[in-house]
Amino acid sequence: MGIYVVNSTELIPPLQKQWLPISFASLAASGGATVGLSKEGQKIVRQGLGTEQGFSETWPKYIMPAMSPGPDLDAINRKAIQVLAEYTEILRAQGTHRLPLRTWSRKVMVVATSEAIWGEKNPYRDPEVAEAWRVFEAGFMTINMFPMASWVFPQIFKARERVADAMLEYVHSGGPEGASGLVRKRYEHHRGLFQLWLDDFARGELGNTFALLGNSTAVALWVIWHIYSDDQVLSDIRSEVSRLVEESEDENSIDLGMVKTACPILLSTFMETLRYRAVNPGPANSLRTSLSTAFSSRRETCS
Repeated sequence: MGIYVVNSTELIPPLQKQWLPISFASLAASGGATVGLSKEGQKIVRQGLGTEQGFSETWPKYIMPAMSPGPDLDAINRKAIQVLAEYTEILRAQGTHRLPLRTWSRKVMVVATSEAIWGEKNPYRDPEVAEAWRVFEAGFMTINMFPMASWVFPQIFKARERVADAMLEYVHSGGPEGASGLVRKRYEHHRGLFQLWLDDFARGELGNTFALLGNSTAVALWVIWHIYSDDQVLSDIRSEVSRLVEESEDENSIDLGMVKTACPILLSTFMETLRYRAVNPGPANSLRTSLSTAFSSRRETCS
């Protein structure tokens, strides 16, 4: 594993153009052993490494249609928003009471994001699996850096295997068939184009959880905190969002596509939180990708 240190922002654009020599693909491939890929699976993810035809190099481009504005991304956002609305309604029904914000926001984001990505058989529905993921996520670098980590840090290794078992059950029960377009595209690429074993695909999905939950769970907490800790910001954002609400007898709705143009304070708060709190391999591209993902849905129902 390597670390690139860039001391000038002026060097970032030309550096990012050299996508093959300094590709993130080599780092992604090295993570195969950390999530428990078989030796054959590790060979496959390193196949063609450093070329335009490599497994790790072709993967991001192959899944891009599912992450670009369109039906697949709309479906992901729609499902996530439905889950968020359900949890918000539960809070409203309970009335005024105290709750641990970090724990609550993480739980909601884990369920909403994973449900939107992996579908009805989402393994993270199980609170024990979600908790095991939290333990493994915190100890990921420990396992990655220590060859004998399974002996020295058995709790982290046990947590990894708990999530891996859930993912194995998920893929063997046909979970990807009812999953988002993103998972189906990964399945096509990994299994169809490169013949990755099914068990290795499952462990690959374990690794993909870092990309899906690594920033969303942390940033959700800080977005809420930054908004509610400033009375003026809270008032301004409420005013912005209220203007977008369309009321009817049965339900209220908001066109999320309007947020980018009609809610500048909410948008800037979101982007600044990403810039300050998130961990991204590419400082410019990651923000644009996250922004596009968050606000590209059409009309959604809210409480």
